[in-house]
Amino acid sequence: MPANPYLILASYTLPSEIAESFNLIDVREEGVSDNAVLNLYLDEFATAPEGRSDLKPNGFYEESLMTDFPHP
Repeated sequence: MPANPYLILASYTLPSEIAESFNLIDVREEGVSDNAVLNLYLDEFATAPEGRSDLKPNGFYEESLMTDFPHP
C-alpha cells in the first residue's frame, strides 16, 4: 500500500513543538472538493519532552476536535 501523501505533508508542516509531544499517526480527508477537511490524528507520548519538567501527558482523555480556522 502506498504511503499516505497527507501524512507526509502534515509531518513537514506541523510545528516542532507538536512533534516533541505527539506522534502523527494518521491524516484523513473528509468532505468533497471545496468543503474538504483534513483530520490529523495524534498520539501523545507518555513522557515529557527533554528539558520540560513542567509538562506531563494527559493520557486518559477521549479524543478531541481542535479547529485552527473557521469553516464557512
